[in-house]
Amino acid sequence: STSPDTANLKKIGKVDGIYCKRGPSQAPIEDDLAKVQAVDQVKLRAAEKGATYISEPQCVISSSIDFSNNCMGTLTCTSSAFSSAD
Repeated sequence: STSPDTANLKKIGKVDGIYCKRGPSQAPIEDDLAKVQAVDQVKLRAAEKGATYISEPQCVISSSIDFSNNCMGTLTCTSSAFSSAD
């Protein structure tokens, strides 16, 4: 979940999530569904690192071809991951 006050939390690090548009049948990278899928990946990766909170995800659209991930376009979201300080 997101937290408005991170002062009492321990920062774990940055986590990324990506939505990869591989073909015309997939949702456009500007679509809300693309953002939901990218943010879900952020949450999953944060949880895998032991995080209990993430900062508000910042998302960037790239319409250039990403050959390393075989994507026609990508939406990448990044957050800071935090855990309880205790």
